[in-house]
Amino acid sequence: MPREEKSVKGIGFYCIMALLSAAAPFCLALAWPPYDFPYLIWIGFAPLYFVLKRTSWLVSILLVFLSGIVYYLLLLDWVATFHRTFALPFITVASTLGSWLPALLLSKPVIEKKPLAGFLIIPAIWVLFEYLKIQGFLGFAFGIVGYGLYEMKELIQFSEATGIWGASFLICAVSYLVFYLTDRIVIEKKSVKKPAIFIPAMVVIITVVGLMIFGAARMNGKPVYSQFEVGLIQTDIPEELKWNVDQGLIWAEIDNLLSLTVQFKPAILFLPENTVKTPISMNPYVKGGGIEEIVAKLSNMAITQKSYILLGSGELTVSNSTLLEHNSACLFSPDGRFIDAYRKNRLVPFGEYFPYGDTLPFVEEILKETGTHMFIPGGDEKKTLAFTYSNMSYPFGALICFEGTFGYLSAGMVQNGARFLVNITCDSWAGSDTAMEQHAVFGVFRAIENRVSFIRVGNGGKTCLIDPWGRVLNSLDLNTSSAAVTRIVFYPGAEPTMYNLYGDWFVLLALIGIGGWGIFIGIRLVIKKGREKPAPKD
Repeated sequence: MPREEKSVKGIGFYCIMALLSAAAPFCLALAWPPYDFPYLIWIGFAPLYFVLKRTSWLVSILLVFLSGIVYYLLLLDWVATFHRTFALPFITVASTLGSWLPALLLSKPVIEKKPLAGFLIIPAIWVLFEYLKIQGFLGFAFGIVGYGLYEMKELIQFSEATGIWGASFLICAVSYLVFYLTDRIVIEKKSVKKPAIFIPAMVVIITVVGLMIFGAARMNGKPVYSQFEVGLIQTDIPEELKWNVDQGLIWAEIDNLLSLTVQFKPAILFLPENTVKTPISMNPYVKGGGIEEIVAKLSNMAITQKSYILLGSGELTVSNSTLLEHNSACLFSPDGRFIDAYRKNRLVPFGEYFPYGDTLPFVEEILKETGTHMFIPGGDEKKTLAFTYSNMSYPFGALICFEGTFGYLSAGMVQNGARFLVNITCDSWAGSDTAMEQHAVFGVFRAIENRVSFIRVGNGGKTCLIDPWGRVLNSLDLNTSSAAVTRIVFYPGAEPTMYNLYGDWFVLLALIGIGGWGIFIGIRLVIKKGREKPAPKD
């Protein structure tokens, strides 16, 4: 018998595959700050789908893994500031292995054997792994591809229903369409009139157009402005000086910024995370270490301004005779009382928190020696704070630092009555304008998901108000000491959004879809095998 000729793939083929796998992360990362070029995101995954279809498992694993590393390096180079020898390598490898690589590799058999099903199953797989990426102690939302659409305000209005997950799903579906059409029409020379080509293309195109029409209608909503004004105070104290410089200079900067707003009589003033160096306490029995002096100074500040003041500070509480320290947003009333605090729940792993100190005490000691401040999580993720204006109470949610990157936290606060959200941050530690701009991207989606205003106040930036449609207003220049006075924008009508009511239901739907399709394929295989059984011999 003549031997079958094997197709030998030369170095040129592998060079093309390598270039395709390198192109994908650039297309996806360019949508984020500082690049802000979102148009290539729609083809971002298509090169990787070609690689998955036309290379072996071993080559696919290698190229997809490297493309994930490149994506996170392009996006998160500023993370190196956190820990130059550990943070960036850990986050890039963990994010690639935890979501990027498995999500794409699980797509490979779908692309090869059931390409039509790929329009739904492959985006669903991606969404499921992005959701898993933000779970647990090491949950990390930076890099979720849907956020790359933050500048396309009309299109992303449907996030009020699906959260960020719908945006990621849509990017994958459009990318898959680009791959599918190119593969079938250009490479395999199939007719565009075939139903297997024409129908999926029309479904995806009609979906995108429909979402644009829906978004345009939503954007025509008439904003309602609050009767009161709020003050946004942006300090600019470099992190390397914050804990060493004479605190009198810091207080002088704050007093100067507050003096810029006093004439407008804002109902409440918002200051950044870690505004105060010395931990404070509402407990009158917690004394010493300058606590009383700092509380008295903040009280006088609120009295002088005749406003509520929310600022970030360490806060000491007592539980079972044990002194606990939290990273808190502390609220002072116009009469100078320290009336309430929200205590941060999602603490930065290794930077603020290590949950395995009892099991791995030596790791905790190493972290403390390298500057990690061990805070205690607050415990009430839905807690809201409130201030009074004209005898009406206005509850709001106070998110600290990267808590604004987790959609469920914002949704929980709005479910609990928050009329708007405030995210106090201290992004200057990264020493990067890119970090500040990227962190602000999440606020666009939190505002749309819940149809509430989302206020950001940061040391160095980015300080702004994002309205319920995701439009960025009253943005202050980065790396400046500055202040703004603005009115809260309310969405017309008081109905909760679908995302606010049901949370991450879209992820559950994706999981059900994947599971249902898997069961269907399994049943078909069983039936097929049953039909192929040889007839019994006489």
